[in-house]
Amino acid sequence: MAPVDDEIMPLRLARDRLRYRRVEQIVALGSAQRRAQIGGIFQARRQHIDDDLAEAQRLREQADASLASYEKALAEGRNQAQVIASETHARLAAEAEERRKKLEAALNAKLAEAEKAIAATKTSAMGNVRGIAAGAAAAIVERLIGRAPAEASVAAAVDDALKR
Repeated sequence: MAPVDDEIMPLRLARDRLRYRRVEQIVALGSAQRRAQIGGIFQARRQHIDDDLAEAQRLREQADASLASYEKALAEGRNQAQVIASETHARLAAEAEERRKKLEAALNAKLAEAEKAIAATKTSAMGNVRGIAAGAAAAIVERLIGRAPAEASVAAAVDDALKR
């Protein structure tokens, strides 16, 4: 061994012997006072641990109550949001239906006006067609027979043809 180790080893042994003697003294002095003092230390430590556990339990219960309250408020909020969404959907659907009915009524009115205009135009056109047909028929008959037919007979023939 190195010279330093030779010097350190006896010091370590002396230190360990001193510690061993102290332990022997503490064990040997197992007097009631010393035991009571150690028991008091253990009791104080046990009480501190019990207090910490009780506080941890109280905080856990408080956290559980807060979580339950949060979940209840969240569920109520979701339900309220669902009700609002349903009401809004129903209101918007009713408004859309009302707009659709108004638009449909307006379109039906325009359609009726357009049908009247078409009927008037058709009547006017048919009047023109009748006149044109009568004129054409009179011209054809005049060319074929060499003289102009009576207007009444041409009108009757055109009316008869238009009825078919």
